[in-house]
Amino acid sequence: MTGFEPDLVQALSERQGFAFELIAQAWDGMIQGPIDGKYDAVVDAISVTPARQELIGFSLNYTTGGSAFVTVNETGLTLPERPGPGGPCG
Repeated sequence: MTGFEPDLVQALSERQGFAFELIAQAWDGMIQGPIDGKYDAVVDAISVTPARQELIGFSLNYTTGGSAFVTVNETGLTLPERPGPGGPCG
């Protein structure tokens, strides 16, 4: 669970009065799991799309981040350091 901070969920659960259990889940079950009743909530970087909004409810973003391409230096590829909107990756 890279980037996930269980202490934040613990603090939230104490403030809101609920218990939680962390369950590792494959990506393909992130949307279907709550629908099937396997768990009540998902904390992950799931993009909000109209199709997903028809199936599940989304909170406001709890974090913002970005994606990056990563290569080893020896590939010979040159990747832009920070592509902007309308650029090769944005």
